[in-house]
Amino acid sequence: MLCRIKNRYRLKHHHRHCQNSASRMSYGANEDVVWHIPSSTPHKDYEEHVQRAWRFYNEVLGSPTKIAAPMVDGSTLPFRILSKRHGSKLNYTPMLYSGVYAVSEKYRSKSFVSNDEDRPLIVQFCGTDPEKMLTAALHAQERCDAIDINLGCPQLCASKHGYGSYMLETPELVLEVLSTLSSTLSVPVFCKIRIFDDLDRTIKLVKQIERHGCSLLVVHGRTKEQRGKNMGIANWDAIKAIKENLQIPVISNGNIQQYGDIQACMDYTGVDGVMSAQAMINNPAFFDGKNHNPCDIILEYFDICDELEGLWRPRRSFLNFHVYGIFKYIFNEYPEMRQKYIKSKTIEEMKQVFIELKEMIGEDKYMYNEEM
Repeated sequence: MLCRIKNRYRLKHHHRHCQNSASRMSYGANEDVVWHIPSSTPHKDYEEHVQRAWRFYNEVLGSPTKIAAPMVDGSTLPFRILSKRHGSKLNYTPMLYSGVYAVSEKYRSKSFVSNDEDRPLIVQFCGTDPEKMLTAALHAQERCDAIDINLGCPQLCASKHGYGSYMLETPELVLEVLSTLSSTLSVPVFCKIRIFDDLDRTIKLVKQIERHGCSLLVVHGRTKEQRGKNMGIANWDAIKAIKENLQIPVISNGNIQQYGDIQACMDYTGVDGVMSAQAMINNPAFFDGKNHNPCDIILEYFDICDELEGLWRPRRSFLNFHVYGIFKYIFNEYPEMRQKYIKSKTIEEMKQVFIELKEMIGEDKYMYNEEM
């Protein structure tokens, strides 16, 4: 179904969560280390920052190599739980709007819902106002493990408001926002970026980002112009060069469409992990490397929605995101089942659609197979 692409801080509040996971190590005597990165970072502070970044990546996050990307309407709580049950080691919230999150309790309660199974978790914000970004992050920091600054969104709405990848055109603003957050928050600050056509320009900026307090960098190996029909192939050579020039953990995003691409990317670029969006849209169980009947996966997703009743309220747009992401091509073969899904009103009715569809397609319609 998918084309094969070739060429391949104060940390105290974290320990309450980490003690519940035998897979993570305790800081012990070092648990009071402070995440304070001055806006103007001297070299000795930089070295300490790099050491703390690695300790956080290894000991709090558990050295994740398989990371599910932030996706608007997609990476909500049920999906995050589903993907973690199938191999994802770290998840992000959808992009949250800092200006609204900073002032609206209603938006905060609706846009960010979590539970214990959801951790470790990164909350991602977009925005261009340092104080609003800080206020928003302060509201979220006690309920997550790190805050991520969205510097990668290429959509036209981001262009209109100057956030996401368009914010990279004003590096002084990027560094101001990053310094404001990293010098104040009790959790580490991550960044997710896109690259420039000019690799030297990209490397110069990411070095500044690292020295201004970024503790983990996710690099989408495409420019902001590479979107939609012009998406093209992600540039693993650029990601490799960025990894070679930084000391903090670096995660690659782009061209991870089949399970074998994970190791291929890490071997080629030297990165510390990979992030995937499109493969996770087509198959939320992508990271477990196993064959699955798509109906089983969507039924598990609906079961999780039921488990979260009272905590998380499903919206049709959230459900459609995953149903059509998984069943786009199968629905073309069974259009009558698409119509049944459209007409369904409740989670239970939706389940019945896919129970019936599974009986129709049998066990041979896998999302991917061992050859992929």
